[in-house]
Amino acid sequence: GYVVYSVRKKLKKQYIHLKGKQIEKLKKSGVEITDIVLSPEVAFTGDTTAEYMLDPRNADALRAKILITEATFLDDGYSIDHARQHGHTHLSEIIENVQWIRNKAVLLTHFSSRYSIERRIDLKPSLVNNILNRGSFHLME
Repeated sequence: GYVVYSVRKKLKKQYIHLKGKQIEKLKKSGVEITDIVLSPEVAFTGDTTAEYMLDPRNADALRAKILITEATFLDDGYSIDHARQHGHTHLSEIIENVQWIRNKAVLLTHFSSRYSIERRIDLKPSLVNNILNRGSFHLME
């Protein structure tokens, strides 16, 4: 997958107590007064199993403002094992691991063509009931 970051400069902690003119003087004298801060903005997982949610190396994907991730299988018609064997994520796994999701919005995509658009739209109430107060979940064709 991929994570897109914003890059910002933030005043170093040791200079927070200083007044504007003091900070300006330091800056003019060549002192580096800021730190570079990377902030994850958008994450896209691509085809993947839900195990990415448990891998600490993927923490930024789960705290980006927007997470775009697959939910190929939506119901008991296909098991979690089936999804994993084919390198996909089952909606049940997303719900099961929601405690790791810190994104402001999650866009679910890459649904199996076995599911009609109507079936996907019917998911919205169940998502809201299962994932209350966890951000905003959206479905994409």
